[in-house]
Amino acid sequence: MADTRAIQFQQSSFIPNVSRDEVWQQVGSWEGVNYELGPVFRMSYPNAYAQLADIPADGKSYFSAGVRLFGLVPVDQHKFSFTGFDAPNSFDERSSNFNMTLWTHRRTLIERDGGVEITDTCSFVPRLPFMGGVLKSIFAWVFKRRHQRLIRHFATV
Repeated sequence: MADTRAIQFQQSSFIPNVSRDEVWQQVGSWEGVNYELGPVFRMSYPNAYAQLADIPADGKSYFSAGVRLFGLVPVDQHKFSFTGFDAPNSFDERSSNFNMTLWTHRRTLIERDGGVEITDTCSFVPRLPFMGGVLKSIFAWVFKRRHQRLIRHFATV
């Protein structure tokens, strides 16, 4: 059952002239995640899990990723778990961090006419309910920017 306190948002974009496999190769690794987040944010990860597919999708947390502003200033600690993984089509993440008791993130890649539609559907439950609106604005901006960076990346490849 969904948490009624959850705040949701979604970001979809179309990346032209690429295949789903090409996009997955970029987005299916921590290097790719950090490219999307960079240079504003950077997340740490253990080398054993450099590819997202290396993380078992059993709902257990295998590591925490430090989130740093501009790669320097610690701003969060994200405890990751995956509940579903269907490369190169989708993944489902369920995690928590300092700001949220629950974070869910579903990323899907769908081949469409001459490219790939990428959609991120996210929801979260803030630890401090009055911060929900602020956090939603920040996260929506981060995902919009992530998509812009992906589109720009594939435009220059």
